[in-house]
Amino acid sequence: MSPQELTLEFHTALRALLPSLIKVGAVQSDEQAYPDELDAIVEPLWRSMVCSTLGYGIGLDRALNLPRYGFSRDNGRTEAVMIATGTSAGDGRFVQFIGDRTFGNDQLNAMDIQREDGSIVRVPFSANVRFSLSHSTNWLRAVHTVAGA
Repeated sequence: MSPQELTLEFHTALRALLPSLIKVGAVQSDEQAYPDELDAIVEPLWRSMVCSTLGYGIGLDRALNLPRYGFSRDNGRTEAVMIATGTSAGDGRFVQFIGDRTFGNDQLNAMDIQREDGSIVRVPFSANVRFSLSHSTNWLRAVHTVAGA
């Protein structure tokens, strides 16, 4: 599967999990910045669904090291980054999906991206957004590489 397909499938899985997580009190709503309880579920899901599939898909015998899901200041060693292009605020490194009622009532209808200047911006999640993988070790440079492709 492509980075686009995997990220969309991950979004679908989160939307399926969210009602149960709200029901048991692990999270109050999709607008909440992810609490520790949800991080404990979402991070391994991201790693299993996206990082592992991508790693094995390119011939590694392990998960591809992407930045931690939901963290904009992940200082861990990464081999690649997920770039979101076609957003209302331009291109940037994908950080997380989240709900934002200013964009409508659908669950997880927004996402946070990190721009070149390091700032985090919340944008509506739409069918126009494209996700791609950049193997650049400098994600700021990767934004320009993908955007110019």
